[in-house]
Amino acid sequence: ELNFYGYNALLNGKINLNAGDKTTLIFALEGLGLDVKTLMQDINISNKLLSGSMDIKVMFDNQQKDFLKGECYIKDGVADLDLVANILKLPSLKKVDFDLLNSHFSLSKEVVRVNEIKLVSPDVMLNTSWDRNGKIDGILNLKIASGLLNQSKTFKRLLALTEIKKPYIDFSFLLGGISDTMRVMWMKGEFKDKIKEGLPAWAKKRIENNLDKLIDSMANE
Repeated sequence: ELNFYGYNALLNGKINLNAGDKTTLIFALEGLGLDVKTLMQDINISNKLLSGSMDIKVMFDNQQKDFLKGECYIKDGVADLDLVANILKLPSLKKVDFDLLNSHFSLSKEVVRVNEIKLVSPDVMLNTSWDRNGKIDGILNLKIASGLLNQSKTFKRLLALTEIKKPYIDFSFLLGGISDTMRVMWMKGEFKDKIKEGLPAWAKKRIENNLDKLIDSMANE
């Protein structure tokens, strides 16, 4: 049994070691209300979580293919969404206040797998998952508030052109490559369909060519 205090929270855990014919090591750890900023600085896993209160569960079992599994829930925090900020040319996304961020992850000898990262905030709703085995293979889904998108000259023009009055705009991206030079491919077919849902019938033909050019130019940047 383990009980100790750290990161402004009480952590509880268990270690089970069996040194028979096949050594088995099982380690479980739970914590409620951990200080995210200090924790991220110490474990050096991510510099994108700037603050928040984290509840976490982690399980290690050396006999399982996915020998490490975990889930965490972070409340009332701040995150740096620089990947999204760079894609959409919205600098304000480099510091986003969120209500909830939850994540499920696992680790094997072959692959690091993030089964889900889900972030909820008034301006941004994010859902992403990926595998990494030397290269990254994943998907990123977003809902961005129209008011926030209007901070971008390109999107302000696009929203004005399409006359969309929806409170949120949907985006989907494919993620690939390696971490330092990750490729992001805009799934423009879905994006275009989402936009066209808000268009009156008479306007579709008139703006179709302009819309295609605008989306293509943004996807290629």
